[in-house]
Amino acid sequence: MNQKKPFRADVTMAGVGGKGVLLAGQVLARAASTRHKYVTYLPSYSAS
Repeated sequence: MNQKKPFRADVTMAGVGGKGVLLAGQVLARAASTRHKYVTYLPSYSAS
């Protein structure tokens, strides 16, 4: 039997100011969820 290994990709994005990286993360997560079964989106930001 030839079984496929599950696909896994770790993506890290960083940015300064604005909300561009947060939007890019949302877009990437939605696009991935249309094709893959399990997607995790963990935005992290702080008011510094």
